Amino acid sequence: MTWGGEVPCHRFGGLLYVEVPKCGATSIKWALAPFVGEPADPKTDIHRWLGYIDAQDVAQMQDWLAHRWAHLFRFTVVRDPIARFVSYFCSQRRGDIERYILDGFSLEVARRDIHTAPQTDIIGTDLSRFDFVGHTEVMDHVSAVLSEVTDTEIVIGHRNRTHRERPDLSASAIARLQEIYRADLEVIGS
Repeated sequence: MTWGGEVPCHRFGGLLYVEVPKCGATSIKWALAPFVGEPADPKTDIHRWLGYIDAQDVAQMQDWLAHRWAHLFRFTVVRDPIARFVSYFCSQRRGDIERYILDGFSLEVARRDIHTAPQTDIIGTDLSRFDFVGHTEVMDHVSAVLSEVTDTEIVIGHRNRTHRERPDLSASAIARLQEIYRADLEVIGS
């Protein structure tokens, strides 16, 4: 799969969610689905059911956040980039993660798939256009902020679980991922 640079966005009433894949998107969408009419079948693919309002690229998304969507509560949720990559690998790939990272995984390769592209490629480096930037590591805080903004209790559960054990990475594999995701680490931290 080659990612074309589109930015997946979703509107839930007065909320505008800019999705970063592998950052709790499935759980967030299910928690917010009642704002647009929850699907009848709980086995529904929530991503297909909701669809997307795709901005063609980060520049257009940033412009829309500032103008077209300025009246909405604009938020996104990010994740430690190394944890995000490991989650991707465990859910989408098979084989030796160390070999995959050290024998050819690069920024160019990462950018081919929205699930591994740097988060800053998706949401940009100017996070000031968002009213809130949450972190998957503290999803309870994301729930609390959205509950306060909507005046509705929102509980973001953990709906998308990988059944593979998370591997420990060597220092060299971590260093390689830190190099690839340097912009993410600088802008959103770890």
